[in-house]
Amino acid sequence: MIDPAVRQIYRSRWDAERQKMGFLDIQKEEFAKEGIARHLPSLTVRVVILPGDPLNEFIEFDHTFWSWWKTDQQPPFDALPEEWGPIIPTTSAAVRRRSFSDDPWKWDSYIALYRHGGLDMGLGRDGAAPLDDNRRIFLLLRIIGCVWTVFHFYRECIDRFKINGPWECSIVLLGTKNGMLGGFGSGWAPYNDPYANPIPCPDQNLWWRRELDEWPSADGIRDLAFGVGGWIEESWGMRLCRFLAHNGPLAGKFDAISYRNNYR
Repeated sequence: MIDPAVRQIYRSRWDAERQKMGFLDIQKEEFAKEGIARHLPSLTVRVVILPGDPLNEFIEFDHTFWSWWKTDQQPPFDALPEEWGPIIPTTSAAVRRRSFSDDPWKWDSYIALYRHGGLDMGLGRDGAAPLDDNRRIFLLLRIIGCVWTVFHFYRECIDRFKINGPWECSIVLLGTKNGMLGGFGSGWAPYNDPYANPIPCPDQNLWWRRELDEWPSADGIRDLAFGVGGWIEESWGMRLCRFLAHNGPLAGKFDAISYRNNYR
């Protein structure tokens, strides 16, 4: 158990680091869009993991690091490795990014490991697609698959670089007001069915935040990711866990088949 006075020190550090990333006013359109995320014009989902001391930049980006960083991440479920695209170094972080632009500083999604041992993931069209009237449809199965994979991958980062906790995890969905949910597991009504989205999301943005004194085991990481999925559904007034298959061979489990077929 961390002493309350010490925990407050960690929280002050995390708050200062988050402010650099634009975590200021959750009601504003520009919420959470600063730092590395500024290179993603259509940011829809952002995951940020901060270590105990974000001021301690101890990871060296040497040849060994880059050889490891360019390898693709294997999800903790039956799917092809997550291909994050080409490497691009930055001042504070090593980045891999997908892009549909010739501009090297305009991305559609990215994953970044900071020199201080924090991790940052941003999704654009991978996380949500545009609907009419500037609304978005958020792709639940894709988001939870990415969150689970990132949490799993960060376990490897902790072991490789001896990253010290505790940790703060933030997950943000942007532009959710009047938006819809879609991209469900097999057997669930699709987003355009009135049973799928009886009410739109009432909030401008969504922010899930947790503090972890120890990084979870494999089962704990899965449960953490599924908790995020439940929170997303609750934000739309639902409690169905539609990232789990409703029928078929994976009924009641994460729908890796639909994830693999639709997103890889």
